[in-house]
Amino acid sequence: MIVDAEKSIHWKIKKLSAKVKLAISQQLLDLEQIDNIAQIKFEKLKGQNNRYKIRIGNHRIVYKVITDVHIQITAIADRKSIYKRLFEISF
Repeated sequence: MIVDAEKSIHWKIKKLSAKVKLAISQQLLDLEQIDNIAQIKFEKLKGQNNRYKIRIGNHRIVYKVITDVHIQITAIADRKSIYKRLFEISF
């Protein structure tokens, strides 16, 4: 699977604690090993078109599906702040 990330994502990952950074990095590596989007354990975001989330402790990885084998990471943040920012993003 092809996993793209917006430029700001790399900067946000660097600011996380080592434990969270490791868990998120491992999840992103796991996503790259998957052959098809159907194999991802995810939840659709309510009120968002084509956006999904993956839970990692108190953090969320939000992505949108480009094709069956291509996703784009749009946000990674703590659950308390990510939803406020998501609804500020235009759909």
